[in-house]
Amino acid sequence: MRIALTPVETARLGDVLSLLLSPPLHQDADCWRAELARLLRTLIGAPMAALTVETADGARTYGDEVDPRAVRAYEHRFRALDLGRHRLRALGLELWSRERLWSHAQLQQSEYYNDFARPYALHDAVGLAVELRSARTHVMASLLHDQPVRSPTQRERQLALLGLVRPAFRAGMVAHLRDATGPLAACRDPRAGLIDAADEPQALYSRDGELLYRNRAMAAALDDGHRGALRHAVFEAVRAALATAADAPDAPRAATRAVRTATATYRVRAGVVVSDADGRGSSVLVSLRRHEAATATADELRARFGLTGREAQVAVLLLQRRSNAEIAEALELSEHTARHHTERVLHKLGVKSRMALADALTAPR
Repeated sequence: MRIALTPVETARLGDVLSLLLSPPLHQDADCWRAELARLLRTLIGAPMAALTVETADGARTYGDEVDPRAVRAYEHRFRALDLGRHRLRALGLELWSRERLWSHAQLQQSEYYNDFARPYALHDAVGLAVELRSARTHVMASLLHDQPVRSPTQRERQLALLGLVRPAFRAGMVAHLRDATGPLAACRDPRAGLIDAADEPQALYSRDGELLYRNRAMAAALDDGHRGALRHAVFEAVRAALATAADAPDAPRAATRAVRTATATYRVRAGVVVSDADGRGSSVLVSLRRHEAATATADELRARFGLTGREAQVAVLLLQRRSNAEIAEALELSEHTARHHTERVLHKLGVKSRMALADALTAPR
């Protein structure tokens, strides 16, 4: 099935391929596998995901949004009862759906479905699987649905998206398994563990502006509907930090940027971190701090900041990211008058920009 990708699908596909084809910096292989499960789930819009890595020493399942009890139950008992999995291995399928692996009657009568899938609301699934004979490993990504996928078109689109990932999935898993156990494991950047432990979104970039590693919080921040604006702000902050380091080595090597979305204000900070041990270059650590869009009534703003009634109305609209033209229309004013009120609000709060105003209004009392 050939499909035309939406901009959102294109961006999500890029995230999956970036993780699969870039050398993983995770100190812990489990983190890399859990992130892969999450990105695959996001790519096709599935509610849950599980990545199972099966070797001669046993199998391990990494779930995203899956009840941990379901993961344990599958590993300890229901893997052996999953006839669909056995058929998948026997046929050598790489793209699969539950519909392809089970007849409806067989599934409905099975212990696997009635005692496992149905109680845990795992009613449908599509996925991707590869047999890595050289590594004696079988890897299966299962994208799980809490309701049956009724539309054949929807299921085929999900499989088509996974088909685009398939070559990189195989190559990435080979590289990952080699790096996770081989000599490259000792060379991973130790900062990755610190980034994973951070409470705020963080990412590490090379001097060329290439994304080296990001934690799950950063991935989630960039996965919202305004990822373009955020990514641009991150790129600009990285470039500014590197320029500062080059032009003024003794100055603080950091840069900040601000970006607004429909729901929040983000402060982006990029700082050049200590050079690599061999002195070949530095990296840039980027962090995001999110301030939820403030909500307040005109009366609250009037009392708090000594605004006039009209200025308080304008301040409420400014919090909603309204332009002067939109403020004028909402309050039935001329645009010139709306601009004048905006300037008065900024002056009374002692700030010079709308972005700074949003920060002042969201600051603790």
